[in-house]
Amino acid sequence: MRFLFKLLLSLFVLLALVAGGGTLFLDGIVKQGIETVGTQVAKVEVKLDDVGVSVFTGKGALRGLQVANPKGYRAPAAVKVGQALVVLKPLSVFSERVVIRSVVVQEAEIHYEKRDGKANLDVIQANVESALPDRDKTKPEKKLQIDSLVIRNAKVHVYGDKPDEPPTVLTLNEIHLKDLGQGPEGITGAELTRKLTAAVIKDTLAAMVRGVTDRLKGLFGK
Repeated sequence: MRFLFKLLLSLFVLLALVAGGGTLFLDGIVKQGIETVGTQVAKVEVKLDDVGVSVFTGKGALRGLQVANPKGYRAPAAVKVGQALVVLKPLSVFSERVVIRSVVVQEAEIHYEKRDGKANLDVIQANVESALPDRDKTKPEKKLQIDSLVIRNAKVHVYGDKPDEPPTVLTLNEIHLKDLGQGPEGITGAELTRKLTAAVIKDTLAAMVRGVTDRLKGLFGK
């Protein structure tokens, strides 16, 4: 699941840079760039329905993000995001710390399955890591400040070993993280990824417990 958050984080920062760049008609370029670079890096098809950015208000949105599954996995997509809304302080993109007032991720779907001992998301994650140029690893990382980050209406589809068995669908509670990177040092992308991953794993486990409890209640009811 870490790949989802690294991908979303990259898209948020890209929107921030575009919104603060002072150029008015970049929506099509951003869409093409995300799809082209995303596909090259992840080594699976990355598609995006629409991007909207306002250089005046600092507001941006991406809609219909879809990351395909590697070959051999059941689900047609590994990750889908219905919509991600970003509000930032435009001029902050020129400083050492990008200030993002709010991020709202809505209708995210994660499809998790294993084949020959390898999870689909781990395969994509390995592709992304192998594609990172060495020069980017040596550059100082841009710091972030995120006042509010919400993941809403997220679902995890967990596939079992039986090919004909439908996946178990877990609905996550709303995840809301506040005041990230408020200190003078801000927060790095890696630190943000860790916080997001911990929050989602915690809620995924809680959702699994709820699912087992509901099944037991159903059995005892019968």
